[in-house]
Amino acid sequence: MKEIKKLLRELSRKSGYPLEEIENTYNEKLKRLREKYNNRDDIEQLAYRQTLMQLKREARFLEGVPTRYVYVIGESGLEDRLDRIRRRAMNMPLEEAVAQGLMTPDGKVIDTREKVYGKPNPNYGSPLPDSAHSYERDIYGIVSDSPSFDDCRLCVIRAYDKRAEEIGHIPIWKTYAFRAKEKTPEGCPYRVFNYAAATRLTELPDAVDPTDMLNKLDLRELHEIEEIYRAYEKSDYRAVVPIVAYFENAVPREESVLVFVSNGTWEGEPVMCIFPPAYPVEIEQGDEIVVFGSVRKQRDEYRIDAWGYMVRYRQNEGS
Repeated sequence: MKEIKKLLRELSRKSGYPLEEIENTYNEKLKRLREKYNNRDDIEQLAYRQTLMQLKREARFLEGVPTRYVYVIGESGLEDRLDRIRRRAMNMPLEEAVAQGLMTPDGKVIDTREKVYGKPNPNYGSPLPDSAHSYERDIYGIVSDSPSFDDCRLCVIRAYDKRAEEIGHIPIWKTYAFRAKEKTPEGCPYRVFNYAAATRLTELPDAVDPTDMLNKLDLRELHEIEEIYRAYEKSDYRAVVPIVAYFENAVPREESVLVFVSNGTWEGEPVMCIFPPAYPVEIEQGDEIVVFGSVRKQRDEYRIDAWGYMVRYRQNEGS
């Protein structure tokens, strides 16, 4: 067993995977092999070889992919994409949902996904099974190709299904190094990366000053919200814009956190920002923040669907 532990430590050094994660993978394979073969005397060596092969296979997927750097500003939490289809259909009167092809006359939700992972969906147009799930977790941040963040753009790192469940919550307002394939669609105003099996977010001890990053972005003011909305109203993608505002109050809800911001003057009504569920609001009334989000219009009021926020000025710190 000592020899195996030495091999696992060496594998961690070569692969960059955390030793604890490698040991967990090894132990899972060892347990499975012991259940399958109870009379072999080389099970530990076999479990190690399987662990080695799995890591090599995962690493090959990111071969040639450069290291990038991200300052995480928010995270969606674990979402079931099929629940969005279900909610859209269930929130309509039955007759309207049937007319739009979202539900069968007997009340079953229809699978409206034409493609799944880029391939034709064999279940398209058929009832969506209650047991079907399709998980996603989006990590939002400011990304750069250099650790000094000389060039900054907004980004989303997307994890799907098993990986979305496994990576769990990502601590925000921290800087990480990561490797993931870029999948930014043409014309998309932010960069998009896919979280692969070999992708890891490694926290950097010497983080870049967040204020320096903000100074490199095109910050907008809250009083420009109508102008921002009209500029992107007809775009193929909803642009995510950094907007300077003053925090007023927050209302946590089960499915989201509502944050109300203003322009810091007597004139103008507060604007509602819809943040992901359980988003931490660690600010006080009057603090100046930068909200990262896309603007939409609901009836006669503007809303911001927010990725996250960064603090620009705290009143109690005087800076």
